[in-house]
Amino acid sequence: MEKFNHREINGLIDQMLQWSYDRLEGEAKSLLRLCVVCSVFKPSLENLVRYGFGLGLFQEVSSMEEARDRLHTHIRALQASALLLDSEDVGGFKIHDLVREFVASVSSRDQHPLLVLEDKVESVTELQENKLESCEAMCFPNMKELPPELNCPELRILLMATNYKSLHIPDSYFNSMRNLMVLNLAGVRLTRSPSPFQLLANVHTLCFQNCSFEDVAILGNLKRLQILSIVNSKIQRLPKEIGQLVELRSLDLSDCPELEIIEPGVLQSLTNLEELYLKQSFHHWSAGEQTQPTNASLSELNHMKKLCTLHVSIPDPRMLPDDLYVEKLTKYEIRIGKEWRWWKYCNGSRTLKLELDPFRDVLRKACIKSILDKTNGLRLNKLEGSEQSICALSRKGFPELKHLQVENSPSIHYILDCSSLPTFKPLETLLLKNLINLEKIYHNHISIESFSTLKVVRVEGCNKMEVLFPHSVVRQLPHLEEIEVARCKLMRGIVEADDDRGKLELPKLHVLKLDGLPNIGLN
Repeated sequence: MEKFNHREINGLIDQMLQWSYDRLEGEAKSLLRLCVVCSVFKPSLENLVRYGFGLGLFQEVSSMEEARDRLHTHIRALQASALLLDSEDVGGFKIHDLVREFVASVSSRDQHPLLVLEDKVESVTELQENKLESCEAMCFPNMKELPPELNCPELRILLMATNYKSLHIPDSYFNSMRNLMVLNLAGVRLTRSPSPFQLLANVHTLCFQNCSFEDVAILGNLKRLQILSIVNSKIQRLPKEIGQLVELRSLDLSDCPELEIIEPGVLQSLTNLEELYLKQSFHHWSAGEQTQPTNASLSELNHMKKLCTLHVSIPDPRMLPDDLYVEKLTKYEIRIGKEWRWWKYCNGSRTLKLELDPFRDVLRKACIKSILDKTNGLRLNKLEGSEQSICALSRKGFPELKHLQVENSPSIHYILDCSSLPTFKPLETLLLKNLINLEKIYHNHISIESFSTLKVVRVEGCNKMEVLFPHSVVRQLPHLEEIEVARCKLMRGIVEADDDRGKLELPKLHVLKLDGLPNIGLN
């Protein structure tokens, strides 16, 4: 390398990048350019999906999930070619500064420059007029003031963020951006009609984060809108006008705790909706049989024949209709009962949280039975009744369950009590808390496959348990990494002693925490 000067080294790097770039197919090349835009503005894969879908980047896909699969395929290919870096964040991506600068430089030489990555308003005003007129993408990741109204007739994607909540967008701001297809605004204040959005007839993806709304009714005029995301924002009502967005594929209203009203009929009008996200948001459901409901009802979801992703909270299980159709759901996070936080171990795509007291009858509903059979994350609180083990809740033995937490359930004596099925075969995390009558994790003989992938066990406040595992069962747990036991008054051993069984090894165990066990080690 000593034979080359700095300029020559840069030239070699550019040649290598050009070689890799030229071998990309059109869709992958467009995605890389989009990555450069998003890399300074919340670089998440979910944003890439939503922006790419709005831009029509993914050809011949019929659903959001197909687009998501296509994206992951391209991301892996771009990482393999070193145009993207591996990311520690499962939901994110990384791009090297040299690649970002190279792609930006190549785009600026194209007939339609794609990228303007600046966070200073002054730098935009210094651009040549022809650069602005042909610019297709613009990003302002940290605005202190709104850029001037720009003449950007070719602009397709605009990302703008500010920490100044008083920043207001004038009604005519998008007048010269009427071909805009993707718009993301973060931290701005949006007032009542007239609105700048009335000019965006071609927008397909519209995203807001940390924004303040007086009214969103004007968005109902954006008839081509396919993705609408209003996240972590101040919004109180979703009006009937939103029901006019019949092309909508994805609606994300997560983390909007002030959202108290979704007008009746809005959700059932969105017949093409594939994804509905209401996490930490709206939960004031009306009963479906009300003659004059004041809010949306869960029965409206049955009109969404394409719905496959659902995040929803249902504080009152009585609002859950008997005929709620959930067979089509492939991803969900459903919380029934009071609001509570999920636990850190659960990262499943199909999670169910049930607080059953005093509404134990919810377990008899067909929709809950169906969900229990395919969920991979389950948290049960206040389970009371005739069931003495968790097995009784699943007809198929929880064939996909990876994370299980059970707490405050006095009826539970055993977790597993059904030897005929390989119950809990894929289980990785088992958390048990305040189960005052729990005697054993299992009862009778269990299948050799049960608990075979278990990694984490936490037991707390289970005062009838004497031994965590018998010697024979521990031999079937080669993947066990963490054991934590606390406040179990009768606990005398983690593994039941057996002199005839020989040496016991747990090769992957690296965490063992014991606390508040007065009988530990006593026979």
